[in-house]
Amino acid sequence: MEDKLITLAIHTYEKALILKSLLENEGIEVYIHNVGLIEPMVAAGVRVRIKESDLPRALRIVEMAKLTDESETWPVSDPDQFAINRILAPIDFSPYSVKAAEIAVKLAGRFNAEVMFIHSYYVPIASGVLPIEVTFTGELFSGETLMAVQEKVNKDMAHFLDDLKQKIARQELPRVKYDHVIQEGIPEEEIIRFSKEYKPAIIVMGTRGKTPKTIDYLGSVTAEVIDRSKIPVFAIPQKTELLDMDAIKNVAFIANFNQKDLISFDKLMRLKGDLQFEVHFLHISDKIDVWDEVSLTGMQDYLQKMYPNLKATYGIINGSDVFNSMEEYIRKFDIDMMAITSHKRNIFASLFYPSMANQVLFHTDTPVLVLK
Repeated sequence: MEDKLITLAIHTYEKALILKSLLENEGIEVYIHNVGLIEPMVAAGVRVRIKESDLPRALRIVEMAKLTDESETWPVSDPDQFAINRILAPIDFSPYSVKAAEIAVKLAGRFNAEVMFIHSYYVPIASGVLPIEVTFTGELFSGETLMAVQEKVNKDMAHFLDDLKQKIARQELPRVKYDHVIQEGIPEEEIIRFSKEYKPAIIVMGTRGKTPKTIDYLGSVTAEVIDRSKIPVFAIPQKTELLDMDAIKNVAFIANFNQKDLISFDKLMRLKGDLQFEVHFLHISDKIDVWDEVSLTGMQDYLQKMYPNLKATYGIINGSDVFNSMEEYIRKFDIDMMAITSHKRNIFASLFYPSMANQVLFHTDTPVLVLK
């Protein structure tokens, strides 16, 4: 039986060469694919491939060397065969979170995956954190109140699951394997913690979407999960018109013209399964830069070579009011979903300089897929 090649990692060209040298020194044959230089850009999205029989030993070597970055490494049997196997769907029983949960079920039906619904609730007394003004009220956060909260949460989950079961029986939703978990704690903390244990391929969750209230933006659980999760997050705004994955015909991919964009795009291609859609590569800038046009042309040439069957268009949005311009673009090209790369940032940056992913999320009612 042929010992087929598998992809161990996707790296920049420089890191791929380091990894190749490291493995070859240990007697493992290494092949580098997709070496495409974009001028004036750098090489990106380089696949490091090895024989399938060498995978266990290669993973041990890589782990010992601490070379790989989780956000760039996907040790799967074949990139083209990558599929979603587990979906985590946080739910707070609001209409928009229920809508997102149902989209998660439809996504699971397409990929033959399982869904885990998670609900987290926060009661201050359980964490020992009480505001001064309520410390001496005696009854506000009593044991009886805590039991009442837990009882209500269990009833809400039971009602949601019963409604879900009925919709599956009426064939409004596909029949998939699903389970649920209820966690006490701060929602974003519990979602991140549980995702590390459950290891889903994607997190699907709802959000209020466009809002003029800054407090809603800063306090959004979805925004926190996007900033801190290493797992792709599919955010479904409250007013989205998307009801089924088959309705996705046009996807806007926000591009910043760096190597991480191309790595993220490769992940998008592996996540899409058999969905057929046109990709609109879109660069957003607050000023006109001649190099944007040059870089966009370089990206176009690269992607046409790497994905010859890809149906794509390329555009630039610039000016002082980029988000209104983006909304016009979404309407003009009937964009059904946006995809964007989110980079790891420190806590200071997260608090005072919202990421582009979060800015896009809260300026549109279009679903946003955030790739890491």
